Amino acid sequence: MDVILIRYISTKWGYQGFILDINHYKLSFSYLTLLIMLFLLTNYNREKFSHFLTIVIFFTIYMPIGSIYGLMDKSTAFFVMASISFIFIIFFILYIDSKQKKSLILVNENLYFKGYPIIFIISIYTLFAMTVQNIGHLNFGAVISLVNVYDVRELISYNWGMNYLFSWQTKVINPYMIALSHINNKRGMMWFYIGFQLWLFILTGNKMVLFTLIVVLIIFKFSSKLRNLHLFFTQGLTFTFIISFLEATLLYNSYIIDIFIRRVIYLPALLSYYYYEYFSVEGFQYWSYTMFGRILGVSTDFNVVPSFIIGREYFNDVNTNAVTGYLGSEYMNGGFIGILLATFIIILLFKSFDRFSGRLGNEIVLITLLTPIYALWNTAILTALLTGGILIAFIILSQTKRIEY
Repeated sequence: MDVILIRYISTKWGYQGFILDINHYKLSFSYLTLLIMLFLLTNYNREKFSHFLTIVIFFTIYMPIGSIYGLMDKSTAFFVMASISFIFIIFFILYIDSKQKKSLILVNENLYFKGYPIIFIISIYTLFAMTVQNIGHLNFGAVISLVNVYDVRELISYNWGMNYLFSWQTKVINPYMIALSHINNKRGMMWFYIGFQLWLFILTGNKMVLFTLIVVLIIFKFSSKLRNLHLFFTQGLTFTFIISFLEATLLYNSYIIDIFIRRVIYLPALLSYYYYEYFSVEGFQYWSYTMFGRILGVSTDFNVVPSFIIGREYFNDVNTNAVTGYLGSEYMNGGFIGILLATFIIILLFKSFDRFSGRLGNEIVLITLLTPIYALWNTAILTALLTGGILIAFIILSQTKRIEY
């Protein structure tokens, strides 16, 4: 990760703020904390889904924050806050055992969701609402190229409740129904929801919609390896970094780094430091921009949401929506206390997911939670619960049962 930041990202993407300013004391401190964390992670239990999620957020949220801290001379105070957050997550998840027993999954059992009629009605309504509002903006060529998708996305309308329903449909409902149909061997329904996901991508140009579908199909392909999720993930991540490094070395350009590693791993980490720097001076926002803040009528400090303020201050563009993960967002809302509150919500959520995995199996739980959990990388915890889909995923999985056929 450090080599890629030094050799590629800082040279090509320096204008975004990826400017090297190596502080050897901070770099040494970051590696010391990394070694301590890795030692604590050796208490990993592959039977626990929460342990796997801890591994994922550690490698993709904490490690880039530590990397940027030493290589770009960022705030020690914020790095320590992030480290404390992850020490709590590791301790309460890996060392406080919930004693959840894993159920025996029988070959003659199907999965059944009580609220399927409601899900189907929501799906049909979302299909109708998104198509009617946006069919006039259809630009198949721009979407397929993946380069000009933003020309399409600027024209998309999300009226008639689509601000929430489109997100839930593409992040939770479609992946869940694809997995449920696959497990129950309902091929017709599975292909309907695969086609539905593809159509929503073509209609909107939202790359996350396509990415989610691709990852779902990859999970199907490697379903036999899901018992060792941590190895599956870490080996896949290592392979991705090696290929991207070779790509950058041989071709002097890396599509993987530009689209995935920079955007998904490094940019949210850099933005977290920006949030810390800005709101340490301007003051905390006390969740005034969340749905609860709007309901309670809490006064706001800015005319636009804070992510656009960060875009203006650090990227000189008032149209840049610089969203970041839970560390930066919750620091903005409540300082270190905000980070700790989000940390304990994450711990409770991850613990609860163990029950779903033990009862339903890793495949459907991983597919249903995959994109909602990603919301922790690029939004505040309350937004991740509601708009991000974690809460609706929790409800759906809690109402999914196993029945004999």
